[in-house]
Amino acid sequence: MMKRPKVRRGTLAAILAAGTLVLGVQFCSSEQNEEKLREGREMSDVIKFDNVNFKLKEIYANDEELMRRKMFSPEQIVEGRRPNRFYGEVPKQDLNVLWSLIEDEGNIIDKNIIKAIIYHESKGNFKTKCRGEKIQACGLMQLQPEVIVSGLRKLYGSNEKLDDFKQRYGQQLDRKKMAVNSYNNNYFMLLEDLERKIGERRKNLNKLGDKEELKKIKTLERTIIEGYYVTKPMMVRNNSAYLERLCKNKHFKDYVVTLTGKDVNWEDILQRQHREVKKMIRLVHDNHNPDINVGFGDLYVASLWNEFGSLPRGLGFYSGGYRNIGSKRYYNLLTELGKKQLFSKHKHERIY
Repeated sequence: MMKRPKVRRGTLAAILAAGTLVLGVQFCSSEQNEEKLREGREMSDVIKFDNVNFKLKEIYANDEELMRRKMFSPEQIVEGRRPNRFYGEVPKQDLNVLWSLIEDEGNIIDKNIIKAIIYHESKGNFKTKCRGEKIQACGLMQLQPEVIVSGLRKLYGSNEKLDDFKQRYGQQLDRKKMAVNSYNNNYFMLLEDLERKIGERRKNLNKLGDKEELKKIKTLERTIIEGYYVTKPMMVRNNSAYLERLCKNKHFKDYVVTLTGKDVNWEDILQRQHREVKKMIRLVHDNHNPDINVGFGDLYVASLWNEFGSLPRGLGFYSGGYRNIGSKRYYNLLTELGKKQLFSKHKHERIY
């Protein structure tokens, strides 16, 4: 027969203690222990630290009110989202730029929320390193490539849903467009104009019932839309196939020139799309371009606000680890945190 493995008493006690915490201390019978259990559950719901079991041990070992207040501070609750590592304090020469970004007139979200997000994501340090290779989130607001892609669609896409969003925040979006256009010589504006003309033509073709041209126009529209999504391999392959099919058509160039009224090399413009989107992702991730990084971060939160119907719910989605805390409470915490003097105002020019 196999011998039963020996387990040290100390090890067994530790395992049982950890199991008791994870299960919510089911075996507590006294009123005092039940009260601790209720508080412990509240803490575990609110504070999502990696070492939550260790924190719960602290709660059960020490019932001081001071510890409870400290655990519920807005800074620690926000930090519970596993903030990005940061290195040192914000250089004085960067603080003036940081405040100009937070208070920029092109921002849609309240400056206190912007400030709190920047504080959480990077502590305002322009040289903060990116999160892991898989996440690829960089810059002051730690934006992923998908956020930049969806942001470009929000700025330059053309359909009824996006047009409503543009109408709602027209002035701020125009300022964001000006910033993006300065980096790519108005490239995406050409695509926006082409897509709008395609939409108008498609509506007319639906009425006329011209199936052959309608098929061509839909292919062209899909080529533009899927050309943005450089982070999705399947869409990249689809886009290449559509583009190749279009370019084989001898009348393609004349057709698009007639459609838009602009005599430019549309084949070359469409083939550049992936390169221009990747270039924009690199620019947003480069810490030397904090203006567009914060601009796209603000646009992302605004799009969530628009999609979920309220800013608290949108922020709840943004901070995936806060489903248990409740989106309304997280919104209040960010607002409270943003009103604090997280960064000092300095009048220095930025020097690298």
